[in-house]
Amino acid sequence: MNVQKFLKLNVLSLLALVVMMVSCSKESSDLIGFVPKDAYVVATLKPMDLAKKANLEKLEVSDPSLAELKNLFMEDNGIDLRQTVFFQSGNEGCFVFAINDKGKFEKTLEGTPKEEINGKPVYTDKNLIVADDYGWVVVEGDVKTVAGKIDGWMTQTEENSVLAVKGFNDMMLKSDVDLYVNFNEIYGMAPANERAMLANIASFQKLKDASMYISLSFEKEDVFVKFHALNAEGKNMLPELNMEDVDKSVFKYIDAKSSVVLAQAANQEMVDSYKAMVQQLVGSPSEQQMAKLALDSWDGSIAIGATITDLNNYYANSGSIVFGLTDNGEDNLNNLFKNELSAMGLLTEIGKNTYTVSNRPLPSSLTLKVVDDMLVVNYGAEVKDSYSASKFSDKSSGVYIDCSESTALAQLLQSALGNKAVTGYVYGYMDEKEGSLQIHVNNAGGEHENVMSLLVDLLSLAL
Repeated sequence: MNVQKFLKLNVLSLLALVVMMVSCSKESSDLIGFVPKDAYVVATLKPMDLAKKANLEKLEVSDPSLAELKNLFMEDNGIDLRQTVFFQSGNEGCFVFAINDKGKFEKTLEGTPKEEINGKPVYTDKNLIVADDYGWVVVEGDVKTVAGKIDGWMTQTEENSVLAVKGFNDMMLKSDVDLYVNFNEIYGMAPANERAMLANIASFQKLKDASMYISLSFEKEDVFVKFHALNAEGKNMLPELNMEDVDKSVFKYIDAKSSVVLAQAANQEMVDSYKAMVQQLVGSPSEQQMAKLALDSWDGSIAIGATITDLNNYYANSGSIVFGLTDNGEDNLNNLFKNELSAMGLLTEIGKNTYTVSNRPLPSSLTLKVVDDMLVVNYGAEVKDSYSASKFSDKSSGVYIDCSESTALAQLLQSALGNKAVTGYVYGYMDEKEGSLQIHVNNAGGEHENVMSLLVDLLSLAL
C-alpha cells in the first residue's frame, strides 16, 4: 500500500468514526449535565452547523470512500446532529449523543452483535451503549465498565456535573467547536521529571490551576481560534501573569518583507524561570556561568523574522532573531563574545561589536551584532526596511505568516493542493484578555459560502 492510499484510508476512517459519534442533545444542557465534575477534558461540537458550512450537500465526490463519508452526514439515521459532547474522566473517554428516532437508529445497527449489561444494550464491536434515548460511544476505557457508570452520570445533580465549574456555562456552547481543559488534572498526570521542569516557570505554575477554554469558529473567509484561562472563581486570570507588551524597538532589525514574524515579551518572572531551566540543562560550571551572563543581559523581549524566497534551498533564505538587552547587556555580551567565546574558538570578531561563528558547519553570512541595546542574530541579507510593529501593539506575544500570492508559502500550498491557488495570512496574538488565532483565506466566500467548504474541497484534493 502506497503512502497516499494509506493516509487516505486512515483519514477517512477517522472522519467516519467522528461522524458516527457526533450527534447531539434534545437540549444541550442535558448532555453537558451527564459530564462529571472531575472531567479534565470536555468538547462540544455542532455537527449539523459544520456540515452546512462545509456545503456537504452540494459537494461532488468521485472517490467511493468520500462518497460513503458524505452519505454518513446526509442520511437520516435517527441521530440528532445539532450538538454532541465528548468528555474524558479518569480512564474513560466518551462521546454522548441523543437519539431522535430509535427505530431508524436500531436499523443502522442490524446484524451488529449486542449483549445486555446493567440493563442496557451494549454493542461491543462498536463500543456503543444505548441508554434510554442517548447513545454513548466509548473511545477510551472498557465499554462494560462505562455501562456500569452511565446511570450515575445520567442522574447526577448539577452540583456534581461539570456545570458546577464556575465560568463553564459562559465559555462553552458558543462556537462550532468548544473545548474545556482542567489544566491541573493534566499537569498531575505528567511525568515527574516534566513537572519538575515546569515547576521552574512561574507563569505556568499560575496557569496549572486554571480552567482552559478554546473555541473554534468557521466564518466566510476566516477560521477563528480563541483561548481563555479562568481561575477557580470563573474570572479571567491572564492579568495575573503580569504580561509585558512586546517592545516595538526589536522590530528595527526585522525585515519588512519577512514571510514569518514572531514576537514575545517575557516579564522578569519568566526570565528568571528560563534562567533556572538553563541552569538545569547546561553541564559544566563554566558553561553555566556563561549562560547566566547571557541571560542576565536579556530583558525578555524577542522578535524573529524569516524571509522565505526558496523552499528548495534553505541557504537562499534570510532571517533575524533580535533580543532586547538590559542596561548592562551590551557590555556584558561584548565581554562574553570578545573574551570568553573568542578564546574558545567559537566566535570571530569581524567588525565593531559584530561576530561570526567560527569552525562550525554554518554559512559565513550568520552574524551576531550587539547594537542599540539589542543582540541581532542575522542570517542572509541585511535588513534595509524595518518591519511594522502595528500588529503587535499592546500584545504580549504574536505571530504573522504571510501567504499572499507572490510568496513562496503560497506557492507551496498551491503545489500541494493540485495547483489550486490558496492565498491569505495567519495572525495570532496573546494579551491580557485572550489568546487569538485567525486563519484568513482570500476570497474563500467567492466560490465557497464558508471557509469550511473550501477546507473540505482542499481535503478532497489532497486525498
